[in-house]
Amino acid sequence: MRTEELRWREDFETILAATLERGWSSWLGKPVRVSFPPRRGEQIWREQPLLSALYTRGVSKAVRRYLADSFRYTAVTWRAPAQWLLGTALASGPALQLRAKATLSVSPAIPGSGEQIVIPGNQRVRIVDFGRSRCRVMIKEGFDPRAIATEAGVRGPGRSGPFNPLSAVDPEGRWFEEPLISGFNLARCPPWHNRRALMASAFGKLLAWTATSMEEVDAEAYATSQAERVRELLVRVVEFYDEPSHADGVESRLVGWIDRAAALGRARTCIGHGDFQAANLMFDTRRGEVIIADWEYSARRYEHADLLRWGLGAGSPPGLAERVERFLQTAELSDVGEHLPRRTDRAWRDAASALFLLEELIRVLEESLTGRYHTAVLWSRLHGEVQKMPPR
Repeated sequence: MRTEELRWREDFETILAATLERGWSSWLGKPVRVSFPPRRGEQIWREQPLLSALYTRGVSKAVRRYLADSFRYTAVTWRAPAQWLLGTALASGPALQLRAKATLSVSPAIPGSGEQIVIPGNQRVRIVDFGRSRCRVMIKEGFDPRAIATEAGVRGPGRSGPFNPLSAVDPEGRWFEEPLISGFNLARCPPWHNRRALMASAFGKLLAWTATSMEEVDAEAYATSQAERVRELLVRVVEFYDEPSHADGVESRLVGWIDRAAALGRARTCIGHGDFQAANLMFDTRRGEVIIADWEYSARRYEHADLLRWGLGAGSPPGLAERVERFLQTAELSDVGEHLPRRTDRAWRDAASALFLLEELIRVLEESLTGRYHTAVLWSRLHGEVQKMPPR
C-alpha cells in the first residue's frame, strides 16, 4: 500500500511515529523519541512518496538498489522502459535527498541508519536492516496485534512450509523478525526471469499447503454461519461509524448468497493465505525458489478463496463488482482458471462466488473495525463495491 493511500485512510505520521518510537526503543534497549513534525538537530528520516519508504542521508548501495528495484520493474510491458528509467533515477543518491521530504526526526540517532529503510504497510511497519540482514515487522500503534500472532502461528521459529520461517517473535505479540531474502517479489519481476513459470510454482506451493488442512462442510450451513458473522460485524460497524446507511440492502444479498452457496451441497475449507497476490510472492535467488510472504490474514476459509481473490483482483476493490459479474457470465478469470476444476460450470461459479463474497465482506468489515478508516474509505469499499455485487 502506498503512503499516499495510508494518509487518506489514517493519521499516517502520528501512527508511524508512535510505532517506530516503541519499536526502536525495544530494539535498542533504551528510550528513543520519534517526532512529527521533525525537530531541528535530530536525525531526520525522509520520504520519497513514489518509493513509499523512509530513510536517512547517506544510505548504502544495498538500500539504493532495493529502492530502485521496488519501483523500476513492472509486468505492464508498455510501461516497462519508462518505469525502469524513473525508478533508477529516483533511487540515485542525489534524487533520494533532493526529491524527498523530511517526515520524522529521531533522538538519539539510530546507529547504522544508512543500512536501514522503514516501509509502512496496511497494518504493520517494516524496518529493513541490510547491515544485519534482518527485518523487524511491527504492528502499527492502535492496530489489532492479532496480525502478528497469526503470522507467528503459521511461520514461527522452527515451522516449515512455503515461507521464510521467523527468527524471533516478541512474547507480547507486537513484533517479529525474519531474515532478509535476496530476491524480488513477482509484482516487480525483472524481465529476464520467467514470471509465468514462477507464478505457476507459487500456485503449486499454495495448493500443496492448503491440501494439508482440508475439511468438508455442509455448504449451506457454512454460508449461514458466515452470514451471521457479517450481521454481527455490521452492527458493530454501524455503531462505530454512526452510519446506518452502511447496512442498506445487505440483508437481501446475504439471503441470496446463502441460497446460491447451498447449491454446492458439500464444500471444503482449509487454512489459506488470505492475501495471495504477486507482491506477496517472493523469488529467493539464493535458494532458487518461490516463497509466500505475509501470512497476517491467514485463516480457515473456502478452499478456493485464495485463487478467487487472485483471479478476481479482489485486492483492488474498485471494479470488483464488475469483475465478479464478468466471471459469472463468461468464466473469465485471470491466471488461475486451470486450478478451478469446475470453472466452466455456471451453477458452480454462482455458488463458489457466493461463498467468496461472504468471506470478502467479513474481511472488509473486520478491517474497518480497526478504527483507522476514514468514513469515506469505508463507504467506498462497503457501499460502493460490495453493495453492487450481484445478489442472485
